[in-house]
Amino acid sequence: MRHLRFLPLLLITAFLLTSCNIYQLLPRADLNISLADSQSQMQVDVAIRRDTGDRTFTVNEVALQANARPGSLGVDLSDFEIEYFYADGTKFETLGGGTFKGKLSMSIPSGVACSAGSVPCKQSSPDSYYTDGEPKVSGSFAPIAGADAIKLYDGAKSEAGSYATITVRGIDSNGNAYSGVLTPVTITFYTTFTDAPVAPTNP
Repeated sequence: MRHLRFLPLLLITAFLLTSCNIYQLLPRADLNISLADSQSQMQVDVAIRRDTGDRTFTVNEVALQANARPGSLGVDLSDFEIEYFYADGTKFETLGGGTFKGKLSMSIPSGVACSAGSVPCKQSSPDSYYTDGEPKVSGSFAPIAGADAIKLYDGAKSEAGSYATITVRGIDSNGNAYSGVLTPVTITFYTTFTDAPVAPTNP
């Protein structure tokens, strides 16, 4: 029975020996997430008529881009939600009282490739190697409701500095839930003053 005393030590040693390969033993999803087309911010254009003060708000559409980091599992992204904050970190409450939500239909390939073209190409394939996965881009969408853009604009202390947090969710290729966060995404209001008539945007 004396040898049983060494069992925990043997288990710890085995773990340490394999720790450098723990990613291979326990593969997971790990994605790069960004705004697509070199977009670095959410942009809302505001036109204000000088004599009447009428305002019109135009929310510019954005798209999401995602790709797997080397060794990552693939992921099917299904939806996203956005939370908004003032520059000081105070959370912005939408008029609806919840988060801004939307659907995604993005199949993100894994960060694994096979040099000899094994099909299917898996981490366990003899010719597999780790590489950045192919980037995929979502459809374009307005990232904030018009009425909420007006409320955020009126409550902000400056035209730049408000920001958003975008959370994307889906299922990885092992059938496990995946969640990734893109933050901070700056929200910038570009204000111009005009003498021409504008169609007021009302909350």
